[in-house]
Amino acid sequence: MPRARSAVACVLLVLVIATLRLLPFRVALAATRHLNGRAREVATSDEALAVVRAARLAAAWWPGRAACLEISLTATWLAALRGRALGWCHGVQVHPYTFHAWVEADGVPVDEPATTSLFLRTMTIPARTRTARTRRSHP
Repeated sequence: MPRARSAVACVLLVLVIATLRLLPFRVALAATRHLNGRAREVATSDEALAVVRAARLAAAWWPGRAACLEISLTATWLAALRGRALGWCHGVQVHPYTFHAWVEADGVPVDEPATTSLFLRTMTIPARTRTARTRRSHP
């Protein structure tokens, strides 16, 4: 299964990069929301770690730039395709001025340094699932 996950991660990385380069950023966000919303369950910490590592491995083979934004979106899409939802976050630090994107499981950044907590969140896509959405709309 790890090889299959890595192969799918490579394909998704190419799709993420193409989406980010060729379309407005809002399209990548909408795709992430849509995929997350179709997931059956929220990813566990172990599942989240596995998809993040697969996305990082794919990024290591990519000949161009594949940093936190590309990796975090790839991990989120990969988890969603496996029926699991991950929280996706984007944040900023003021001094020095930097941006960062990461994924979360159970509200905790996955495989990230402790300094990730210093980023002020600017965008978040929560780990919502199809089941949770159905329960809310039908009491």
